[in-house]
Amino acid sequence: DPFYRMNENDVQWVDSQQWLYKREFVVAPSLLKEDSVQLATEGLDTYAAIRINGKNVGETSNMFIEHRFDVKKFLRSGKNTIEILFDSPTVRSKALEKKHGALRVALEPHRVYVRKAQYSFSWDWGPKLTTSGIWRAISLQTFSSARLKNPFAKVLSVTKYEAVVELFVEVERFSVRSLDESSMTRPVGSRRPSDKKDLLQLRAFVGGEGASVEQTVKVNGNSAKLSLRIPHPKLWWPNGYGEQQMYKAVLSLLKDGEEVDEIEVEFAIRTVHLLQEKDKEGKSFVIEVNGVKMFCKGADWIPSDSFIPRIPDSKYETLLTLAKSAHMNMIRVWGGGIYEQDVFYNLCDKLGLMVWQDFMYACGAYPEAPWFLKQAKDEAESVVNRLRNHPSIVVWCGNNECEWMFCTENPTRSPDDMSGAKIFRDILPAACTKYDGTRPYWRSSPFGDGFPNSESNGTHHQWFVWSDWKDYKLYENDNARFVSEFGFQAPANRRTFEEVTIAAD
Repeated sequence: DPFYRMNENDVQWVDSQQWLYKREFVVAPSLLKEDSVQLATEGLDTYAAIRINGKNVGETSNMFIEHRFDVKKFLRSGKNTIEILFDSPTVRSKALEKKHGALRVALEPHRVYVRKAQYSFSWDWGPKLTTSGIWRAISLQTFSSARLKNPFAKVLSVTKYEAVVELFVEVERFSVRSLDESSMTRPVGSRRPSDKKDLLQLRAFVGGEGASVEQTVKVNGNSAKLSLRIPHPKLWWPNGYGEQQMYKAVLSLLKDGEEVDEIEVEFAIRTVHLLQEKDKEGKSFVIEVNGVKMFCKGADWIPSDSFIPRIPDSKYETLLTLAKSAHMNMIRVWGGGIYEQDVFYNLCDKLGLMVWQDFMYACGAYPEAPWFLKQAKDEAESVVNRLRNHPSIVVWCGNNECEWMFCTENPTRSPDDMSGAKIFRDILPAACTKYDGTRPYWRSSPFGDGFPNSESNGTHHQWFVWSDWKDYKLYENDNARFVSEFGFQAPANRRTFEEVTIAAD
């Protein structure tokens, strides 16, 4: 147990090894008759090479996003073997740092070269436990003709009489010819019947309090969208301001009238704006939901265990319910952890806890090599597509403390001079605009005009009371417009100490 006494020191060999996950599984003959068989890996941490029956399927290098592989050609009826070899994240990231150059980074500097939870390389609040493995669901999924992915329920307009919601979904087509079709002689450039764009239809049904709306459209190309009008909409409100009404959209993909795929998406009707108005103190920073200014009360959220797969849903429910009971209405998902599990966001939706969502970058400069910028772009698109339907998320934020740290050490330089600025200034806001567009993006926490931790505008982190040994009463002297992080580190309680050490210690 790495949390008992000094055992952390005795497990530091783990992160320098390769780890092989291997198992056998049985494939039914009927599965191989489907048009597409996909290996869906929701979370591989981090450098993974996948083999099925001894054949290379693909590789991954990002812990945070789903990876899919078409594996039908690798499978056989009956017994199959899958192997996933995880390379050492520490060896790989140190090699990249040596090749591309060291950057100014808090704690372990090589960590910024790998798209992995940054806290796992150690932090001020947690141990160094740099793991490798399968940390989210992995499955084989089959599809006929096409599949639906990345649904989005986008609220276009809201009045008390009607809400207009645009339902969008991507369609991944699988072009599979039968033997009869393959033997047919066709003119060059002609299309097979299975290539026709009008064979597929999208049917949408929306249900919720006071709403039952249905519509069908043809699918042209690789996406489809339709607009639905919901009469007398019930709005989603943050904790303390009203109820948390949710709606459900069921999207069905039809081929010749037969359903070939279905996907569900929960969403809510609410609007979010960031108000920044000049005043005698500088510029305001106010979150407005449904036209009402929110007084945001809450805390940062870090992973509630160093080993994420062992966190039960009940722990999420306990902690977030406690936050609501304490009259919190906002939780900030801190940028050194993970894009949280689905249960976290579902509970925040249910409990009325607004979410300030950092992207997973923290306390350091980041590479700007083309390969890393592409990873950042792919990750941002995947994350926004996955999380955008949650009404609880009210702000996208580029990182935790990167610009503040850079400008503190380089007082004559601009945040744009920092390595990694392209990610936070250009790539992330572009992804948020293109794939969402319903909530604001903020470059960092903290950030604003001028010095990134100013009290006159933008967001502010208040750590002077703890780290500079100021008296806690001096919190009252802080004039920041929006404090997005503060705290006071303290010893654990006696029971916790007794669980992890002995009396002599």
